[in-house]
Amino acid sequence: MSIEDIEKEISRLCSISRLSEQEAASIDPEKVRRFLTSTIVTDALNSQEYYREYRFTVNIPASMADEDVPDEIKDYPVILQGSVDLAIENKDDIIVVDYKTDKVNDVNELSRRYRKQLMLYKEALHQTFSKPVSKCLIYSIYLGEVLEVS
Repeated sequence: MSIEDIEKEISRLCSISRLSEQEAASIDPEKVRRFLTSTIVTDALNSQEYYREYRFTVNIPASMADEDVPDEIKDYPVILQGSVDLAIENKDDIIVVDYKTDKVNDVNELSRRYRKQLMLYKEALHQTFSKPVSKCLIYSIYLGEVLEVS
């Protein structure tokens, strides 16, 4: 997909009132192109199924939610609810993708900030799909980069 194609689509969305002029002006076509040509989009399109804004509710041990809980309640179940930006389901595994808009200079900063969140998503989707989560990825919209978080 070319920058020209993306600009045409932005104009089309404005013409049918799906985007305001102000919203359209805030879109960087190059960042859109980078995302659409990323491995994330390729993986999703080649997958068995993919789910956007996938909502979940699962039980996890209290210690998974908070490492500082007292020992006597660390195994108590607590409810975890959330929404994963993108879950890619393959035959044998799941890939979790979380989009981040933080303005950072280094994509590794996003790993430091959001590792715990991604590990909770990993557990939730493992429970939900009864399949292993093979990768947890952050896509930095600001940097246009993918980072695997482990």
